[in-house]
Amino acid sequence: MLYQGPPNDSCRQTRLAQSEIRAPGTISGRTRLYGIVGDPIAQVASPGLFNAMFEGERLDAVLVPFHVAVDDLSAWWHGVSATRNLEGLVVTVPHKPSMSNLVDRLGERGREAGTINAIRREPDGAWLGDMFDGYACVQRLLGDARKLDGQSVLQVGTGGVGRAIAFALASAGIAAITLHDRDMASARRLETDLRTAYAGLEVEIGEPAAQDHGIIINCTPLGMGPEDPYPIDPKSLHGDMLAIDVILEPDISPFLAAARGLGCATLNGREIVEANFEAIRSFFGLSAGSDSTQS
Repeated sequence: MLYQGPPNDSCRQTRLAQSEIRAPGTISGRTRLYGIVGDPIAQVASPGLFNAMFEGERLDAVLVPFHVAVDDLSAWWHGVSATRNLEGLVVTVPHKPSMSNLVDRLGERGREAGTINAIRREPDGAWLGDMFDGYACVQRLLGDARKLDGQSVLQVGTGGVGRAIAFALASAGIAAITLHDRDMASARRLETDLRTAYAGLEVEIGEPAAQDHGIIINCTPLGMGPEDPYPIDPKSLHGDMLAIDVILEPDISPFLAAARGLGCATLNGREIVEANFEAIRSFFGLSAGSDSTQS
C-alpha cells in the first residue's frame, strides 16, 4: 500500500476566512476557539505554534489548553462539544485512544490506528477525528531524505502515538518491526492489527535491543523524568542507526543524547510536533498559501 498524505480538504469551507481579522492581542465575541486537551498539559507546544500563526496571519482565533483527567474526559467532552464557536481540538496524551470513541466520525488514519490527535467540527455539526502523529513523523523523515522502504524498526511503546507511528511506517514500506511494551496486551493488539493490515510486513514482539535494526523509536514517556531509565539500552546502538524519541521535554532526551554521542542520526519530539502542526493546520483548513478550504 502506498503511503497517503492528508485527505483532500478542498470541499469544506473554514469559518476562518482571511477577511475575519482582528487587531493583535485582542479577543472578542467573534473570536473562534480551538483547544488542546491532555493530562499533563504544561509541556504541550500547540498553543505557542497556533497562536503565533493566528497573530501572524491576523486570524480571529485562539487556541487554549484544557487540562482534563482521564476519569473526567467523557463528561468534559459532553459539555465542551456543545460550544458553538469551538472549531477544533488537538488531542494529546493520554486521551488519543479514548477520544476516538467519543467523536461522531473517524478519518481513515483514525479508523486504522484506533486513536486520534485532532478533531474538527464538520459543516453538519458532527465532530470528525483523525490521526496525524505517524503521518507527521514519516513526512519529516522523508523530507530529510531518510530511506524507509525495506527498513527494520525497533519500536518501544504501543500506545496511541506508537500505534499511529507503526501504521504510518508500515504504509511507508518498512520491511519489519519489533514491538516492545510493558503492557503486553497493548503490544499484542498492535501486532495483530499490523499483521492484518499489512500481510507482507514482518511483525514480532521482542526485547528493546537495537542491534539488528536500522530505525529505533521511543514512543513511551521514559526520559521525561530525571530518574527514568533509558527506553532502549544505548549500548545496543551504533552510528548507522536513526534514533527517534517522541517526548517533548527535555528537548534532547537522555536516549537521544546517548545516540548522538555514538554518531546516530536523530529526530526529536519537537521536530515531530512541528510537522504535526502543519498537518493539523491543513486538517483545520488553515494551511499557509491555501484558500482555507477543507472537506
